[in-house]
Amino acid sequence: AALLTAVDEQLRGSGVWIRFLTSHPRDLRRDIVDLVRASAVICPYFHFPLQSGSDRILRAMNRGYVRESYLDMVHYIRQAIPEAGIGTDIIVGFPGETDRDFQDTLAVAREAEFEIAYTYTYSPRPHTAAGRIIDDVPPEVKKERLLVLNELVYSLYLDKIGRLVGKVSSVLVEHNGGKPAGKTPGNLQVCLSENGTLQLGQVSRVLFQEVRSGRLMGTVLADEP
Repeated sequence: AALLTAVDEQLRGSGVWIRFLTSHPRDLRRDIVDLVRASAVICPYFHFPLQSGSDRILRAMNRGYVRESYLDMVHYIRQAIPEAGIGTDIIVGFPGETDRDFQDTLAVAREAEFEIAYTYTYSPRPHTAAGRIIDDVPPEVKKERLLVLNELVYSLYLDKIGRLVGKVSSVLVEHNGGKPAGKTPGNLQVCLSENGTLQLGQVSRVLFQEVRSGRLMGTVLADEP
């Protein structure tokens, strides 16, 4: 929180966006969320790695938090900053993961409604504590669980961006050319309508028009006088 406060004070009024990329769930505190809410510099995006929704697997991973405390923080973020984006990392097939453990992960994903999710199947990493555990989840089970998880995450994402249609947000132009795109403060990617005046790095007001092929489409609004 002290570092983010210093960054906010240093860059206040500069027009710069800072995105706070990763916070370990056992370290993220409400005062950090409150700081992001009050800041015009720090974007309302939290990368908040879940890894698993099962308390039993979280203990085996030595993550240092439980499902309840994780979801408590997710709910606080949603309440404090409704427009915030939450991204996550999830691993399926960690040694010892049962169908019940996997269902716990799906339940957390449903409740959290992540804007972004990076999902993986477990594989041993040399010289780690987990690497000494027998990798007892069959590859075909890992693959099937990953497929189910990805389908759920994607359906939740489509529902979420669908609810944005008709709304307006600031968007930072990150790609310029034949198919310009950009990011909202909450880290959602938006495909922008063709506009020869768009410049890389500019911030524009964008009207979200539709969802097409799983992508949020937007039109840049004319500058207000």
